[in-house]
Amino acid sequence: MANYKAKTTYQDKRVAESYDEVRFTSVHGKYLDELEKQAIRHLMRRVDKPSLVLDLASGTGRFAKLALDEGNCVVAADISLELLKISSQRLGNHQDLKGFVLCEAEKLPFKDNAFDCVIAIRFMGMLPPPVRQNILLETRRVSRKWAILNFPNSLSAIAFLKLIWKLKRQSPEYYSTSPWALKKELSACGFEITKRCQPLLVPPRRLPKLFLGMIKAINRLGSWSPLGYFSEQYFVLLEKRDSCEL
Repeated sequence: MANYKAKTTYQDKRVAESYDEVRFTSVHGKYLDELEKQAIRHLMRRVDKPSLVLDLASGTGRFAKLALDEGNCVVAADISLELLKISSQRLGNHQDLKGFVLCEAEKLPFKDNAFDCVIAIRFMGMLPPPVRQNILLETRRVSRKWAILNFPNSLSAIAFLKLIWKLKRQSPEYYSTSPWALKKELSACGFEITKRCQPLLVPPRRLPKLFLGMIKAINRLGSWSPLGYFSEQYFVLLEKRDSCEL
């Protein structure tokens, strides 16, 4: 199995325990949380219910809870035992929660077609392209029909700023892709995009609060216009095809 930074980072107990606090407790973080959940809820309502959902790279369980609230049965899987502990505490004994699985996404311990839908959010952007391809193939293998994923867009202004930051400060790897390259990659792995949601801007943590209202207004317009091609993130509902090219 390939090694990459995100594979080991969240094994650290301190990193796991501070995950949500660092990202989602500020004004901007709360808006980011809202933006992501709106996108996933919008796509998830296109999937037949009740469904058995695999929340891959489940983290602290934010999207596992959303899937449960939408009336699905859920299995939460992650490589980090520390994150799974947090997730299990938060989700409790929900009757539709079918368990927690400690595993690597590159070799999932599930049978073919085991789940109606696989969701993996805030994950694909951390994966080097060859690793991402392997995980997409595994996602296709265990999915009966659907997958809901998100990908960073290399055409966005934020992706450009992150590239500059990486060159100057050697920040952690962040792998973005263009809309046409993403479509080609997904097609090669046996998926077809059937629906997408494109929030145009995801506010940086240090952005003055004054600009947050402007960002919200731009997002309302951007998702439904050509501006969507410059979205910071693509959230996509994928349908599994009968065959793949790899």
